Amino acid sequence: MGRKCFTLLLCCFLLLPLAGCWNAKELDELSIASMIAIDKTDDTYEITAQIINPAQNVEEERTDRAPVATHRVTGASVFEGLRGLTTDIPRKLYLAHIRVIVISEKIAKEDFAEVLDFFFRDHQVRTDFFVVISRDQQAKEILKVLTRVEEIPAEKVFSSITFSEENWAPTKGMQIDDIVEQLVLDGDNPVVTGIRVVGDKEIGGSREHVESIETQAVLKLQNLAAFREGKLVGWMTEDQSKGYNYIRGNVQSTLGVIPCKDGVLTFEVIRSESNIEAKVINGKPQIDVIISTEGNIAEVTCAIDLSDPHTIEKLEKEIADDIKTISMDSIARAQTDFRSDIFGFGEHIRRDDPAYWKSVKNDWNTQFEDLHVNVNVDFSIHHTGTLTESFIYEKKK
Repeated sequence: MGRKCFTLLLCCFLLLPLAGCWNAKELDELSIASMIAIDKTDDTYEITAQIINPAQNVEEERTDRAPVATHRVTGASVFEGLRGLTTDIPRKLYLAHIRVIVISEKIAKEDFAEVLDFFFRDHQVRTDFFVVISRDQQAKEILKVLTRVEEIPAEKVFSSITFSEENWAPTKGMQIDDIVEQLVLDGDNPVVTGIRVVGDKEIGGSREHVESIETQAVLKLQNLAAFREGKLVGWMTEDQSKGYNYIRGNVQSTLGVIPCKDGVLTFEVIRSESNIEAKVINGKPQIDVIISTEGNIAEVTCAIDLSDPHTIEKLEKEIADDIKTISMDSIARAQTDFRSDIFGFGEHIRRDDPAYWKSVKNDWNTQFEDLHVNVNVDFSIHHTGTLTESFIYEKKK
């Protein structure tokens, strides 16, 4: 009898893992948010949610409706605003599939870190989405534009950030974990990619926009915004943004253009690595940045003989100097205009000399203004293409 009771009890315990998720929700009970925009007026947050139209994204059930719809509410906090959407949408708002969060430039300058608190704290929200700053526009304007290649605009923005980061370099995909980590470190400050609507905003939100040949409005990434103490303090230029990524070792592939006689030469970077070394000498901190890059000659519109080893050697130095120039310009901008260590140099100093770091960490951004930084760049040309010189000039011989 005792053995039978034991067996029955064991079977009951074994059935428990098969009970399923106690709080599971069916798809037809959810409104899936793909992109969230946050603006602010006075002390009130304006939350705009881009909700996926499920029927429009199923091939068999397509209609003439747009693939997404936007809903807008206000609240004293981000959470109150999001919860307030229940009065506007017929289903529970589901945030686990957010791809992009757009924060207005106004909020980024005032309480950027505070706005991120909900998305970092909430257990439902995954952390693999990108955060971007709407530059010179309200964040809600970004959610009004329909896109062509990707039907869901959030997927377009997510893919653009990923592709640009891999192939262009003046942008950086920042997820919330990356931002929070840099916000809490004493010797580091985050940067965030900007975005804006270029073109006709009104037409960009119409169905006709994605059905015509000519693009009337596009969501365009706009370089990097620098932060200090959790607030936006300025924007870098395209070259400065690229220089930042060279220094931090974020460049996977990009290109550059240098002048040559009667034309220009375009080079493609296919590999780039950065090594940052910190040391304190006689009570003075110093940073050495060593950037090692490799690339190919992509385009030539000037008279130059690429079969000559001396020419190759000269080009490698010119390209290295070009990369060094934009890197140094990025550092100068951060020290002079932003007064913000966006490169994480302070963190490297902390690791090298903890005792010195303890004496300066509370005033590091001020100390950073006078930090001595050396940048050394090495560039190696791998391939010059199928031509040793431009065919335009071969004809003129």
